[in-house]
This record gives sequence, structure tokens and C-alpha cells, in this order.
Amino acid sequence: KIHGCTGPLFFALTPALVTLTSDRWRESKPRLADPAARTLARWTMILASSLYLEIVFGAQLRHVSLLGETGWFAVWVWIKLIMAGLIAVGVGWLWLYAVRRVDGRPMIVRRVKLLAGLFLLQLLLGAGTWVTNYGWPLWFRDLVWPLVYTVVGEGGLQVLTTTVHAAIGSLNLVVAVSLALWSRRLLKGAPR
Repeated sequence: KIHGCTGPLFFALTPALVTLTSDRWRESKPRLADPAARTLARWTMILASSLYLEIVFGAQLRHVSLLGETGWFAVWVWIKLIMAGLIAVGVGWLWLYAVRRVDGRPMIVRRVKLLAGLFLLQLLLGAGTWVTNYGWPLWFRDLVWPLVYTVVGEGGLQVLTTTVHAAIGSLNLVVAVSLALWSRRLLKGAPR
């Protein structure tokens, strides 16, 4: 569990150090006078923190036994799903906000769009990880499409989807930290 939490954190902090020590960082000055800059800076920090918390929840979920104490697996699944839903709403809001309100800073808008695309990919990989680890949900088989999938423990597809899902989660955190740093740096009115 510890490696699943500290690995992505280190992965996000390393590019943050590169950013903070770069010439571009030192030479950049706030140029865009935006009264809502504080809002953007605050929400990017909340989003980066939420993405890290989501990674922690995922590490916890991976280590809860299906056969363990009754109900704990379902509790962690619901916590992870609710958190993913909240982050999806936050990413969507941030995307709309950045496209409408921060047109003068393409660096920030590009990062928001990259984060939105990566998070959408993360959601799709999360669904694929669920299917390869636990099969199709019963409600899906009963109400949508009666697909049959046999879970192959430690099979190649299972390992691939789970690993890529975790890696893209870490990449989401990297982009969110970069976005939070640059939004605080480039926008006038953002807290220092």
C-alpha cells in the first residue's frame, strides 16, 4: 500500500521540481489580470489533492480481499467511485472555466485540456480494469448487454489494464500539479 501511494507522489514531485527550477519559471511574470485567478488557482490545488487522494483510495482497494471481512470491499469500491465522480465533475468544470475565462494563457488552457483527456482515458481504463479483474457487473449483463467474460487471474490483459490504469492515474497527478503551479504563477491575483 505504501509504495502505491508514495510512488505517484514522487512521480508528481519530480516534474514539479524541474518546473520550479526552470528558466521559464524564473523568467515568467504574471501577465493576465483576471479577477477570477484566485478561483482557478484554488480549484487546481483542490483537484491535484483530490487526484492524489483517489490514488490512495485505489491503493487501498487493490489490497482489500474480496473474501475478507464482509462489506469492506464494497465500501472501498463505493468510496473510489464517488471520488472519481467528484473529480470528473471538477475536471469538467475546470475545462469549461479555463476555456471561457483564461483565453489569454494558452499554457494553462492546454494543460486543462490535457488533464481532461487523460482523466477521460483514466475513467475508461478504470472500467476496463474492473472488467478484467472482476468481470462485467451484473446490472450491465442483465440490463444492457449479456456479455460473458472469464476473469483470468494474473492474466496478461488483467495485468496490462491494471498497470496502465495506475500509470495514467499518476500521469493525471503530474498534469494537475503542473497546472496548479503554473496557474498560481501566471495569473495576476492568484495567491503566491
